[in-house]
Amino acid sequence: MRNAPVEPGQLRQWADGSGGPFMILEVDRKKTVWNVKFLKADGTLSEYHEKVIRLDSQVLNAAG
Repeated sequence: MRNAPVEPGQLRQWADGSGGPFMILEVDRKKTVWNVKFLKADGTLSEYHEKVIRLDSQVLNAAG
């Protein structure tokens, strides 16, 4: 599901198919940019913008 709210526990993938799936670890809505921490398929941690993740990726699976 594309344009779904970004929440911890989601497994997402970029809509264009680039890269592997990534797991959302944390969303800090007190910040406006660089506010989502996620675990990439290669095991590295990264941070990015919630709006970009919401618009340009899709949910593959959600926890809960």
